[in-house]
Amino acid sequence: MPTARSLVALDFGFADGTDVSRKAHAVRRIGMLEADRTQRRMRFKGAGFLEVASSEALAELASFTVEVEFSVDRIGGPQQVLEGQALPVSLRVEKDGTIVAAVQTTQGWESVDSGARKLANQERVTVRIVHDAGKSLRLEVDDRAAGTTQLKGALRRTGSGGLLIGAKSEGKAQPLRGSVGQVRVRDGAVDALALAARERWAADIAGRLKKHLRFDGKIYVEPDPDAVDHRFDTIKGILRAAGVQDVSQLATLRIDRRTVVPPNMLLIAPRKVSVPPIDWGTVAGTIATAEVASAVLATAAALPNRNSRAALQKAAGASAASDTNVARAPIAASEKAPRLASAAHAGSPPAALGALASALRSTTGLRRIAVLERPTLREVVRPARGIEIVDADLLPALESDRPADWPAQSMPIYSLLSLVTIPINTSVIIAGTLDLTNQQLVIEPNVETLYIIAEEIVGTPQAAITWRRPGGSTPAMADDPAKNGRSYSGVHTAEGSRNGLRGGDGLDGAPGIAGANGIDAPNLEIWAKRLTAMPDIDLAGENGIKGGRGQRGGRGGNGARGAGGEWWWFFGVHCWKSPGHGGNGGDGGDGGRGGPGGD
Repeated sequence: MPTARSLVALDFGFADGTDVSRKAHAVRRIGMLEADRTQRRMRFKGAGFLEVASSEALAELASFTVEVEFSVDRIGGPQQVLEGQALPVSLRVEKDGTIVAAVQTTQGWESVDSGARKLANQERVTVRIVHDAGKSLRLEVDDRAAGTTQLKGALRRTGSGGLLIGAKSEGKAQPLRGSVGQVRVRDGAVDALALAARERWAADIAGRLKKHLRFDGKIYVEPDPDAVDHRFDTIKGILRAAGVQDVSQLATLRIDRRTVVPPNMLLIAPRKVSVPPIDWGTVAGTIATAEVASAVLATAAALPNRNSRAALQKAAGASAASDTNVARAPIAASEKAPRLASAAHAGSPPAALGALASALRSTTGLRRIAVLERPTLREVVRPARGIEIVDADLLPALESDRPADWPAQSMPIYSLLSLVTIPINTSVIIAGTLDLTNQQLVIEPNVETLYIIAEEIVGTPQAAITWRRPGGSTPAMADDPAKNGRSYSGVHTAEGSRNGLRGGDGLDGAPGIAGANGIDAPNLEIWAKRLTAMPDIDLAGENGIKGGRGQRGGRGGNGARGAGGEWWWFFGVHCWKSPGHGGNGGDGGDGGRGGPGGD
């Protein structure tokens, strides 16, 4: 599938318009123009234009595509939408609404028009001019073919200037009265059919990827290479900040436990080492059975420190002097350091050091700027033929009182750093191979984006990437004594009644407090060449928090005491008039509404 990238891509979301392509041409604003940053458009009032600076990339184009989104306020006289010199292309609207595209060739200006397709007042259209290496010139309006012509000559520059938008080359004739949105110049002939084919190709890849990974979620493959480039620029910036030039040079990073990812974390796999690790059993056996002098030398070679410098220097120097004429087998290419300083070769090894031949070797130099390039001991000292110091920086480094300057006995499992040169609240994992077998990555909620950059990701159905949902609760509404009903003390009766007055009803309680919104899940970007299996990704937004309990209704007031009752005797004592009743209590308030869930 051919890939055509933009050499010019104007974005009017900035006040003066900015070329957001990788070429980043300078854009100059001249005259009366009005930027609409919300609509990402530039208004032209017939007395101003934009000038995009020229470049070699534009001047050297053989095949190209120009896309312009624009509208004209009022169709009348000719209006120039775009014209170039280093790239000799023109786009204008005639007085009857015909759209005309042209290129300058050795035969003069050769053009193609939209024919019966006329532009109306304030109609917004996207026009595409496709020039195919001097063979043809095609015009498309809103992704539909409007006209085509076969060219008779080759492209010929009309000058050294760049592109003018909203006027002809001299900047005054046939000014545009209207608005311009997207402007793109691509470095190839890309028509609507090619763009549609690329979208189908991307959709097909997404379908095959879902099937291969047995993934039920949504997978989107970006068909626009410009969008991919912009996204990848962020990744390259992260790699530079981490000191990683080539991800393939990093080893496997195996996540062997449930790992929490906090904000601003940088987790990097160690670099690959082409030699096997130190056989400490052999080293210990050699030191235990050797004579004192040989044991001291073996210790210095296996565990060098500030006290080892003299022994290493003496052994390496003496061996080199006694072995000047001894032929050496060449070092294999895989064992050569990418930045070797110098080497002092050793002669025949003492018997005690012979067993260390498989335990210590050399592949890289000692001094490194990036923390990932700190060498291991086997990479700077080789005892296979005595003591061979491959990197001359070893001995000066051992003079340091900082153990971090000495060579390490083995590569670390990973390097854990804090980020200072990428956006805050971003975390990064970088590895040659990231092994998530049967383990979980748990992202903290204050991480905005987690970037995983690896050559390969190994996952299983038990591997998962999720996040910690902070949760929470909503307090209940406090009781309000003012909502209690009126109470009476003593005897209070209504007129003509012996019953006590009813206590006042309690007022209804207020509704509960609405629950808080659920927070959005962190973003996750995975950049990998190979996926053995897709980990289970659970990054759904948090559910809204449950609403608080409604306020209790006010307590009903106490009723007044009724007048004293009267008793009569009629074959027994009977109550003739009863005391008054107390008042009713109020209703409780409604519970609070739960909050909306996060994204």
